[in-house]
Amino acid sequence: MNEKTSTILVIEDHEDVAALAAYFLRRANYQPVVARDGLEGLRLARTLSPALILCDACLPSLNGSELLVLLRADPATARVPFVLMSGYEIARCSSPMPDAFLGKPFRSEDLLALVRAHIPRLRCAPSRQSNAAPVLETALSQF
Repeated sequence: MNEKTSTILVIEDHEDVAALAAYFLRRANYQPVVARDGLEGLRLARTLSPALILCDACLPSLNGSELLVLLRADPATARVPFVLMSGYEIARCSSPMPDAFLGKPFRSEDLLALVRAHIPRLRCAPSRQSNAAPVLETALSQF
């Protein structure tokens, strides 16, 4: 998957914040998909296999921390980088910990820096490279 065409799941109930994040991501050639609450975000995370999840801390149905617990418990979504957003001070001792925190309001530079920093981690994750072992074994056997 090309980093610049990666799907980014934005889970945000405030339409203006979701639209702004999606705008910044589209301008940087990412493919944003917006969910308006935690349950919709959970469903989309499981069906889309996004490269990164950008999630508000305070959401209807499931808050960001509750959603993160469910995503980390699911092998299909456990390794997807998760960025927690909030306009308030976030307690950074929750378990599990998100991969990053983003304060609101945010600048495009801050959002895109977090996206660029965390998407490559997904591509290196062992559970996402199930086809790599046979290819690597074949390549090594030629030496």
